[in-house]
Amino acid sequence: MFSTSVKLIGINDFITPSKECTKPILLKDNKPSSLKSRIDATLSDCLACSGCVTSAETVFIQQQGLEELDKLLSDNLNKIDPKIIVFSISPQSFTSVMHKFGLNERECIKKISYFLRNSLKVDYIFTTSIANEISIRESCIEFLKFYQTNVRMSSPPTEHHVLVSGICPGWVCYAEKVQGDLMVPRLSTVRSSQAIMGSFVKKFLCESIAKSPDQIFHVCIMPCFDRKLEAYRPDLSVKTNQKIIRQVDHVLSTYEFEDLLSRDMSLDLDFSLGFNSIEDLKIMESRIFVSRGNGSGGIAVNVFIYACF
Repeated sequence: MFSTSVKLIGINDFITPSKECTKPILLKDNKPSSLKSRIDATLSDCLACSGCVTSAETVFIQQQGLEELDKLLSDNLNKIDPKIIVFSISPQSFTSVMHKFGLNERECIKKISYFLRNSLKVDYIFTTSIANEISIRESCIEFLKFYQTNVRMSSPPTEHHVLVSGICPGWVCYAEKVQGDLMVPRLSTVRSSQAIMGSFVKKFLCESIAKSPDQIFHVCIMPCFDRKLEAYRPDLSVKTNQKIIRQVDHVLSTYEFEDLLSRDMSLDLDFSLGFNSIEDLKIMESRIFVSRGNGSGGIAVNVFIYACF
């Protein structure tokens, strides 16, 4: 007798990279052209093109969308003891909002602040500018120690040593899944600005306002969908009351945040409070700035300058 069972072999949950971008920009007649229309890269495009996440991780990422955030914020308002809502916005996302709505820096701060505080009942709004600076500074210090220890003191002196930035969560995910022992030991241990901001909110802010980490809901606005996956990393969490609390509870991409802002096009310049300051929580205006250098978030340029001097 023959068995009616079916044996499955070679099962793999890995999404293989596609050979071409899912949304290529086609040039006609090989003539230079200026692209004036907006190109939108959605979450589905990112996942289909990158090939760096499994379908299980895709579920985690898709759980951090606008609909899920709306439900969480709505449920929070109906609680007897609602959580403190904190938003952290990256300079890249802030600049994109300025461009989309045709606002200057001051107007953009007020529009974002007014919308979040009045429509979503957000309690604190920060920028990740200082977190970016901390990440860059630590990268400079790490590289100098790495160079002095592994390059200057190496024998023979011609031996190659590599230190790879781990700021990009997409690259870290690829390195861990594909390169393994070859690349992971060479990754920088410096945290990204999102991770640093998460530590600030779930530690320093909690202590400042006498709240536990599970009483704060932290949302980050980031330019990349991969940041959603970074928020789920077990090393970016805190343990309180026998529970594991993520330092960043929800991540919205710039694309999603602009869609959120589009719900209310009004701009009230009189009643907006501005952003909160990390340096002094009593001051309601924080600086928005970017580091010198335009590649890799300024890490490469700043590390080079720091090492030279």
